[in-house]
Parts: sequence; structure tokens; C-alpha cells
Amino acid sequence: MNTAKSISRFRWFNSIAILLFCCSKLAANHIVGGNMTYSPNATQPGTWDFEITVFRNCSSGGAQFDDPIGIGIYRKLDSLTYELFADFSVELAQTTLIDLQNLPCGSPAPAFCFENGVYRFSSPIPADNFTYIVEYQRCCRNAAVINLIQPEDVGITLFVELSPLARALGNSSPRFGSIASSFFGCLHQAGEIKFEVVDPDVSDSLVVAFCPIISGGGKAGSNCESPKPAPPCPPPFSTVAFSDTTYSFSKPLGQWGTSEIAQNPPRWLVTPKRLGLFGYAICASEFRNGQFLGSVRQEFQLLVVDAPVSTNEVSALPDFQISPNPAHDFFEIGLHNFPSENLTIRISNLAGKICMEKIVKGGSCQKITTAGLPAGLLNLEILTDGQRTTRQFVVLK
Repeated sequence: MNTAKSISRFRWFNSIAILLFCCSKLAANHIVGGNMTYSPNATQPGTWDFEITVFRNCSSGGAQFDDPIGIGIYRKLDSLTYELFADFSVELAQTTLIDLQNLPCGSPAPAFCFENGVYRFSSPIPADNFTYIVEYQRCCRNAAVINLIQPEDVGITLFVELSPLARALGNSSPRFGSIASSFFGCLHQAGEIKFEVVDPDVSDSLVVAFCPIISGGGKAGSNCESPKPAPPCPPPFSTVAFSDTTYSFSKPLGQWGTSEIAQNPPRWLVTPKRLGLFGYAICASEFRNGQFLGSVRQEFQLLVVDAPVSTNEVSALPDFQISPNPAHDFFEIGLHNFPSENLTIRISNLAGKICMEKIVKGGSCQKITTAGLPAGLLNLEILTDGQRTTRQFVVLK
């Protein structure tokens, strides 16, 4: 075995970072997604090269990339039975900060930390009639993802399957390109989320579709429920649970947006109808001369943001700021632009449940503790004389 060492309406600008980077303690609510690909080794017949890319948020104290990680290779005996063929460690090859450049909704991206980590390794795979599954598992996901149940308690499994046919043909799997243009969607605006997927074998054809989001590991516990199962637990894998019955792996936005994937080039045609962060997975299935060779998957997230407010939508009330955002123990609301009269501060969750309401004076700075507030994305409204203005913020606990 060779291993190579080689990572509303509201003025939405502040909402980008708060949605993306709800990180917890080192238990690691840091995973945004990832993928695994394979190719035959150029110099050693029967040996295969693998590359794992993990996407993580790198703000607010989330866990660093693991170095090393644990890899498991399983031999598939039947649909329910797998035996461990090999397990070993692989060191982190490289890390890269991702430049998201300009947002699609008309404004420059705010400064936040978004990073990928890459792991590369090689392993011999027997030339037999079994399928082999190569995998890596890690917990946990972003707490801000709204279409999954308790994503901060759910991990991810990145894996590939090497079938006898794919090995016999010396197949190279499809590879995923940059994700910088596939992260943002604009509220109520028709757009295309582009998936950069290419096949090194140019004669092969690809079909890209949504596919199940796979869990792996847990927030606490041992064996398969540990944050870093070692070795990774065998298939068959479990899928994540969605937070609402309208969501599914084929409809990651549920009732809040379309889920059509067009081909050539692959892209998601979408008009989002709800702000928030949504988890999804795509699979690139590969065919040669009509024969199915296999598929590779990429899990990622879509952040739906609001376009800048047009002049006919601007509230007559002054603007205000929330700081720090995200907030841990407390936050401050800058009301200096408001007249010194009674104002109502109302804080509610995304379902509309009021979490806090209090009367304050304008022309001041209000310091509010987060002790009575739930963790996650919240709405903060300022109301006076039948008018309101709103911002969103995140509480981290």
C-alpha cells in the first residue's frame, strides 16, 4: 500500500457569514460537504489512486481538517454484507482558501473563511468479481442548515464504489471542479447553479442528478456514533433525516424552490423562495457504450440570499446594526439613528415564534443577553408607529 502525503427584506450582507458559519466546539460542526474520486495508477497495474476533498467553514472555532484521516475499504459480498478489506491512515495533502468572488445578487462577497482540504492516497484492489467501497466518515455538519434535522449531530460519509467492470476497463471516475459558483442562490430570482463535472475519459457520457445525503459518525459515542469512526463503518449507509416532509434528496428546497437539473452542461435551474442554507447531494453517473460504470457524489450546500433592497422597498425607518453577529453570550443593537422614543424590539425564529419582545428607547445602544434565546438563525424587528425594519442574526451556543 502506498500513501502519498500531499484542505425580508433585510440588507442581506451580514446574513451570509452568519448562515454559513454556525460552528460549535471541537465536536466540529464544520463540514459543508465533500467528494471522493478515483483513477488507475499510471505505473502500478492493479493499484488505484484516490482523492478526497472536504469543504469546511473555518470561522468561529470550528474543527480543523483532520490530519491524518482514517480510510476503510470494504469488499461487497451481497447487498447487506460487507467485509473489511483494508484500513489505514492518510495525511492531509493541502488546504486552499476558496475565493467566492462576487455574489450573484449584485454585491461583493463579505469576508468570511471557507476552505477545502485534499487527501490523496493509493491502494491495490484485487482483480476479482467483487465491488469494493472506499470510504471516509466524519461528524458533524453546519448547525445552520435548515432542511435537515439537527445537522449539528449528523456526520458525512464520502465514498466511491469500484465495480469489476470499472476496474477491468481501467476507468477514471468523473471529477468535480470549483464550487465557487455553485454556492449562492438569489431569493425570488431565476438562476442557474452550475456544477463543474468533467470525465477524464472523454468517450464516456455523464448524467448528473440529485441523490441521497449520506450520514456518517455522530456527535458523541463510540464506534459508528463517534465523531471519527475508526475504521469507518461499513455499508449499507444511512441517509439524513429532513426537517420537513416537503424536503427530500430529490427536492432539497422542498416547496421553496424548483429541483430541475439540466444536462450539458449540468446545472440546477432554480428560483429559491426562502432564505437559508440548504444541504444537498449530486451524483454524476458514468456510462460507456451504454454500460453503467458507476457514479461519484458531491455533497454541498446552497445559501439563498436576498438581493439588495430596491428604493421602493426601503423602510421609512432608519437602518440599524447588530454586533457581534454571530452572537455568543450577548449582542448590541445600534439604535442611534432612531428618534429618542419608545421602540419595540421583537426577536422570532424562522417559523415566526416570538422568542423575546421588549420596549426600549431610540437614540441608544441596547445590549441584550442571549440567555433566553435559542441557537440558530433569528429575525430581529424594530417596530414603531405601525412601521418595521428587520435584520437576521445568529446565536451560537
